[in-house]
Order: sequence, then C-alpha cells, then structure tokens
Amino acid sequence: MCAWRLPGCELATFKVCTLCTFWASVWVVCGLTALWNAGIRVPDELSVAGFDNIFTTSLAPISITTVDQSGLDMGAAAGRLLLERIGGRSEAVNTVVRPTLVARKTPAAPQLTVST
Repeated sequence: MCAWRLPGCELATFKVCTLCTFWASVWVVCGLTALWNAGIRVPDELSVAGFDNIFTTSLAPISITTVDQSGLDMGAAAGRLLLERIGGRSEAVNTVVRPTLVARKTPAAPQLTVST
C-alpha cells in the first residue's frame, strides 16, 4: 500500500480507492500527470473524474469523464430570476438545474477481489 497526495484529491491509501474526483476538471490534468509519474494506470488501476465539463476534458487522448453542471442553463435561470425581481416579483423561487454525467475514457469498473 502506498500513501500519496494529489492537488484536489486526497487518498489515504491507493489500494482501497477506485475513483479520484477533482473539484475542477483542470485539476484532473495535474492529477493524471502525477498518477502517470507514480506508475498508476488510469483507468486500469484508478478511475478519475472532474466536475465542470470544460472544453479540454473532451480532447483526445485524455478524454476525461466529468459532470456537466449546465453553466449556460444556470446563467439563463439566474438572469431570468433577476429580471423578474427587478420587475417586481417579491416571492422566492426555487430553480433546479440538474447536472449530467459525461462518461468518457477515465472511468472503469472497480476491480473487485473475492476472497474464499
């Protein structure tokens, strides 16, 4: 077992981890570099995912799995709600913008070991 740290990803021990998530996809590139330098194969040994679906996550050869937070939809909803407030709306409004998983090349099924 080895213990190590990556920017945006805290791992206690590699052997018990199957996925490393990063709070921003730009950190995934740094994380992948550190993983590759440590000899860890993504996704064979560890799955990796980001959280913002920036353009670079779709580029080959990296093609990072990420969560799309629907930034355009959030911005449109915020603008609409602001204009409604300016127009006189006084009651609170709740708006839900659902994120979506964009599966690409960095996840893999966990490697399960069954003991007998």
